[in-house]
Amino acid sequence: MKTLLGLLVQSIIVIFLFCAANAENESTFKEKGYGAFSIKGPEQTGCFTVEFLREEFPLLNEKGSHLIVSINATFKPEMHGTASIDFFINNEFIGRKELSDFVCSAGECWTRMEIPKELLEKDNRIKICGKTGKSITGIEISSDSLIGAYLMPIINSRGFKKCIYTDKGACTTKYNAKLGEDLNVNIIIHNSGSREAFVRFRDKRAIIKDREERKELGDVDFNFLLPAGSTKRISYQIRVKELGKMSLVPSVIYYDNVFGEEQSILSNVVDVEVFSVKPTVNVFIVGKDNEKRTAKVKIVVSNNSPYPLRELFLSAIPGKGVTINGPDKLELPVLNAKSSESLEFTVSANDPGEYSIGCIAIYGNSKNTIECEKAVVLFVEKAPDTIAMGAGLMLVIGVLIYIHLNTRKEYK
Repeated sequence: MKTLLGLLVQSIIVIFLFCAANAENESTFKEKGYGAFSIKGPEQTGCFTVEFLREEFPLLNEKGSHLIVSINATFKPEMHGTASIDFFINNEFIGRKELSDFVCSAGECWTRMEIPKELLEKDNRIKICGKTGKSITGIEISSDSLIGAYLMPIINSRGFKKCIYTDKGACTTKYNAKLGEDLNVNIIIHNSGSREAFVRFRDKRAIIKDREERKELGDVDFNFLLPAGSTKRISYQIRVKELGKMSLVPSVIYYDNVFGEEQSILSNVVDVEVFSVKPTVNVFIVGKDNEKRTAKVKIVVSNNSPYPLRELFLSAIPGKGVTINGPDKLELPVLNAKSSESLEFTVSANDPGEYSIGCIAIYGNSKNTIECEKAVVLFVEKAPDTIAMGAGLMLVIGVLIYIHLNTRKEYK
């Protein structure tokens, strides 16, 4: 029901825009007294002229108005081959339409050529020349063809841009992304014309190759009315999950011109190169008290890249038999480019021996992990006091000599 209602509203808007094409500023060739015109035979050229006064189209006095010649043609005996129609205004060549430029439906083919207003005079002559080919040997231009002045929406490739916002606020079409980074995709759509347009915007988040993520995010679809001279911005995020070079495919918009014909415009491509920013983590023994069996430890985490590292978590990992005293964890929302942070604490052990201290760093939206190389601290058994032992030995020797001498005196 909701979809049907949306389609109904869209149809009403399109019909409204079509009806607003200012029919009083249109004249068919028949209304101006001209009949159908034919070119017959292979590789033949034929021309005819339609005259009009500038004052017949008062809408041309309004800013943003356009004078359009709409040609309704039939190609015979088939639609395969070459054929073309050239246009002149007051003897000035203004353009050519090939067979591929015609939009055909129900046996009728239409094409349109804008007449530059700066080439107009008070009295004007449009010369239309058709040229057949080898297989298309007949062109008939209907008297239903017309000349009209219109206010119209204009959305072209220059007014349809796709880019990625950087940390500095710039919008770029070539972006270096970190693995796991959320990219801020920005779409800019500008209607440089003189009439509003009902726009259908479609996009795919093709950079995300993970099937589960693609299913979760899906396509991006927006429908909106874009007033004349206004700009619409659409923003959304995608997360890069693979290293290497890739591209954001062009977005596409559809809108109906004042003749009820659907126009489609592709945006530019955005190139993305994804790399990994990894921290370096080292643990150092910066001091030791062997008698107390304690040691000072310092863990240093560094970001040597030119890009900030976000969501960093650092934790010490004690080896068997060693106890950490003091804070053993560090959380950083961001570690700036070319900078370092440290975590300091002490460790202790009850017995002599060799003990290890390690650490782990977890970083980024993807929770990447990196372990540091372990540091080793050695607590040895307390060495005997050799001076005291020597003094004790000398005392014992002295006592023995004293006893020996006294014993000799008694025998005498």
